[in-house]
Amino acid sequence: MGRFITLKFDMPGIYVSGRTQGTRLTVETHAVEGLSPKVFVYLRMPFSVAGFDDRFENIASPADLEEYPEDAPTPHDPRPFYRLAAVNMVFRAESLLNDALQGIVSDLRELIDSLNYMDTSAFLGGYVTPAKVKVEGDLIYIGDVHAASSSSSSSSSNSSSLVSSSCSSSS
Repeated sequence: MGRFITLKFDMPGIYVSGRTQGTRLTVETHAVEGLSPKVFVYLRMPFSVAGFDDRFENIASPADLEEYPEDAPTPHDPRPFYRLAAVNMVFRAESLLNDALQGIVSDLRELIDSLNYMDTSAFLGGYVTPAKVKVEGDLIYIGDVHAASSSSSSSSSNSSSLVSSSCSSSS
């Protein structure tokens, strides 16, 4: 089908806010085909003082893509989940950062495989080729990597080699 998602990740360096020091990881959808770019599920948690806290929960499943709204939760919904196209996380250890990035890539690969399987099994009952993963600079291509890499613009090469090697090992 040509379904794919391209992620752009950025690690701007050491993050210090208050007493927490670590490395910030920002992952955003860069290009997509065949699914919504808003694949990062958040949960809106109420604060005790008039406000709220939005927490990244997981990568969307096919059901999440159908059920959860984009950009903000539905008002007064008892399940205040919603989806965005980016996630920011801070890690105290680079190994945890790499594990999280590898988990995101793995979950998105499973999402694409699931969607492809649903399309194929509904009509043909046939076999689905597992999604491929390709890393180039600060971009990660998941799915139909040929279509994804040809549709994306040129990328910079400021990525960590540790992140690149951990992601490319999952292909």
